[in-house]
Amino acid sequence: MAVASKTDVESKPQVKEDIWIPTSCGQCYCMCGVKVRRQNGVITELAGNPDAPTGRGHICAKGLASPQLLYDPYRVNYPLKRTNPEKGLHVDPKFVRISWEEVLDTICKKLKECQERDPRGAFFKATTT
Repeated sequence: MAVASKTDVESKPQVKEDIWIPTSCGQCYCMCGVKVRRQNGVITELAGNPDAPTGRGHICAKGLASPQLLYDPYRVNYPLKRTNPEKGLHVDPKFVRISWEEVLDTICKKLKECQERDPRGAFFKATTT
């Protein structure tokens, strides 16, 4: 019988948290039901949720790839604002970082303008399911 040495035990990460969380996938408009396995605060596995009415236990390739987006070191983690009104190929949008407060103020201002102009113009639909 082999006995693990002290260095073998110390080098392996200890799992203190290992839970499955029912949620929904946000990679497209279908919002399929999924279960996410989180170990020590990190997503380690993703599976379709058979108890969910959307997806019924299945998950597509885009949904399966979503943890890669979450942990992408180059993903944007803060709001950006375009400062160059010119658009087109090879045109630098000149994005600048702005605060979440400025984002909310801008959205509220635009929605208020829309409501004053014609309330029917403010329509939002997140999903078909």
